[in-house]
Amino acid sequence: MNNHSKGIAFKNFRRFIDFPMLEFGNITYMVGRNNSGKSTMVKALLLTLDYLQNQLSDTFSFDNKVLEDANIVTFGRAKCNLIDEPEIVFNLKLHNYNITVHISGEDDRTKANVNVFHILDEVKGYELVVNYNTERTRITKKSIASNQKVNINYELLKLEDEVKRLKEKQNAITNKGSKEALQLVDQINKLAERRNRITHANEPLEEDNIEYNLEYSLDYQDNDLLWEYGDVYSSEEHLDDLAEFDKEDMEDVPRTEDNELKEIISVFLYHNTIAYKKAIEKRDNQVNDETDDISAGIIELDNTQENLKDWIDELVDTLEKESFYYLGASPSKQSALFQLRDKNNALAQAIHEFKQLDIGESTTEGAFVKKWMREFEVGHSYKIDFYAGEAYQFHVLEDNGKVNHLSDKGMGSLQAMLLILRVASLKRINKNNKKAITLLIEEPELNLHPALQSKLTEFFHEVNKEFGFNFIVETHSEYMIRKAQLFSIEEDYLKNQELNPNPFKIFYFHKTEGPYEMEFTEQGKFKKDFGPGFYNEASNISIEIIKNIRKNKS
Repeated sequence: MNNHSKGIAFKNFRRFIDFPMLEFGNITYMVGRNNSGKSTMVKALLLTLDYLQNQLSDTFSFDNKVLEDANIVTFGRAKCNLIDEPEIVFNLKLHNYNITVHISGEDDRTKANVNVFHILDEVKGYELVVNYNTERTRITKKSIASNQKVNINYELLKLEDEVKRLKEKQNAITNKGSKEALQLVDQINKLAERRNRITHANEPLEEDNIEYNLEYSLDYQDNDLLWEYGDVYSSEEHLDDLAEFDKEDMEDVPRTEDNELKEIISVFLYHNTIAYKKAIEKRDNQVNDETDDISAGIIELDNTQENLKDWIDELVDTLEKESFYYLGASPSKQSALFQLRDKNNALAQAIHEFKQLDIGESTTEGAFVKKWMREFEVGHSYKIDFYAGEAYQFHVLEDNGKVNHLSDKGMGSLQAMLLILRVASLKRINKNNKKAITLLIEEPELNLHPALQSKLTEFFHEVNKEFGFNFIVETHSEYMIRKAQLFSIEEDYLKNQELNPNPFKIFYFHKTEGPYEMEFTEQGKFKKDFGPGFYNEASNISIEIIKNIRKNKS
């Protein structure tokens, strides 16, 4: 299990009855014919994340401003029309959390009802289920009886994190032959040997074969609480004790948390504490000999509550750190001035954001912009002027010293600058936030020459390596895919995946078979074939040309 994995699956959404879980890489390419489902996957991801980060209640919205790019609007447009199923299910994989949201609603409404919200922590064993239909909440904690696999996973995850940290230090050293650099190489090699020993000494158990022990299960509905906890209170005679408490005790339930998940846990633990204290009072009055056992139970219960609070804090922190940004394939307008108020011009908005961040040419972000302007053959440098508080003029400084307007450049240059400026701005914004940035990009190769299309893969690779940004890219470019193959071979990503994992993942969206991963072989080829009309199209055309030449000669 990869502790840093992200993925999405869904049921009964748009054209898919059942969309399988696709786990992303650091740089994920999605290829396939038009209307094969690539954009649908992006929409599902945006909708689910918006609910988790901005809604988190019994209502699921399709009309939030941040979701304009999803272009869903109503539940009826979201629901798959191939089957008569009233419920849509979204399943998000976010590191060790598996999060599922079940929704239903009326076709013409922009908001849907959340039926069930479910979170499973696959590492720590916590499970939270909020059933809004029955107004019931359950929290379960499980432990793996045979902890062989979980121990191995923890150890391997720690090794992966340590190797990543050492490689970041290694990349920062310019003199690769220095003593410090050589010491880092030695440390990384030792970690590789250690990983091999762990992997081959113990065979991890299959997930289906793991036996779980139930540590506790907390379940309440309205003001009625049922509490089962290990060996302390598990017998039938004490369940009645736990349900007997005055409703007055519930009047001061804390609801001051600024996050829905934290409030759920806060209210939950308050319910439990009142019920538990009532049960202890009753038992203390009846059986004095059991006081010591009850006291031991209280201590254990307090520890459980603190662990639960820590767990929900970690979960909320994980959700808040994830930032997804969508860059659509809307061509920018060629105009002399980029109007500040032109919300429909993505490049104008990117220039405005970049300028407002006061990014100087000598900064890291400024140097980044100039480098990639040259790489994408836009120009040597730039200068941005602001006119009358209304518009920007973007000047391009050429290699020969001349100055041109960006608007006089071709559409490919405008497309490239939109991407470059957006990434530079996010780098500056994220300087202090330290969020996990993922860019969802639609057809960045538009209007670019084939050589520059392959350059996009180089761009994504460097930004991922240097800034830590991840990319999910819809593309029809064969050149971007081939450059990813080349990088995978050159950087030795294919032979030692454990310690030098391949950042590239490629999914092909087949119109009838659905999406599947184009896994790499150690030679840099693919284990499966792309569907017709992608990699083989150039070859097919060449064959037809040869046939026609021969036909004409005869």
